[in-house]
Amino acid sequence: MLKKRRRTVRDEGRFSVLDIIKDVLCFFLWVGCTAGYVILLLLILSFVTLSYLHFTIEGILITGAVSGGIAGVYYIIKIVRKYRRA
Repeated sequence: MLKKRRRTVRDEGRFSVLDIIKDVLCFFLWVGCTAGYVILLLLILSFVTLSYLHFTIEGILITGAVSGGIAGVYYIIKIVRKYRRA
């Protein structure tokens, strides 16, 4: 039995609207998950090291936002490269 071959971007020569919508939704998911992960990691680290490392909640939120921004820039660069290759 032959498998159906998935159509790729190179087969069609262009991107569909569904591809662009998926990329936009994944961008927000990527940034949110990255910021949430960093915030959770710093909160756990703060609770475990109780008196040794003192993080304020503002510092934790700022660090999460900055890391989310960096992840967003990385994702945008990755998507631009993808669209230019096609």
